[in-house]
Amino acid sequence: MRLHGLSEEQVKKIGQELPKNDKVIALADFLGISPDEIEESRYGEFVTNEGDYRVLSEEEADEAAKVDILDSLWAFRTDFISNFMIIETNPNVLKAIQQMQESLSEGANDIMKALVGDNFETLVQAAISADGRGHFLSPYDGEENQVDQFFIYRTN
Repeated sequence: MRLHGLSEEQVKKIGQELPKNDKVIALADFLGISPDEIEESRYGEFVTNEGDYRVLSEEEADEAAKVDILDSLWAFRTDFISNFMIIETNPNVLKAIQQMQESLSEGANDIMKALVGDNFETLVQAAISADGRGHFLSPYDGEENQVDQFFIYRTN
């Protein structure tokens, strides 16, 4: 939107009077800083002098954790993920799967997805229940913090 006929000063004043994003306010409250000290990155994270953060609603946090879990199945402990595999397992099968995970790293993810199959949602719930969403969404410290209806995760 172009604001014809307004001076730069008037445009700046209008911008300062606009309500702040609720996520910015929640993060500022959590960090004890002014909302003006927070910038939104192009990746949807918030950048501050205290570090970078994700601020998500409950629904957004659940979905983001699910995506992260789906992308990191290759890194799950074999003894945990075996509880959700659609194949019959035994110690030899588990050893082969573990060797595949170690050998292929991220390249094993599609195979792990196939081995979990339709049990993925159950695995997600068990993983979040065991480790919490912060484990998946906060690579900095694994913590989940809540301010009002928002959940805050430090990313670096």
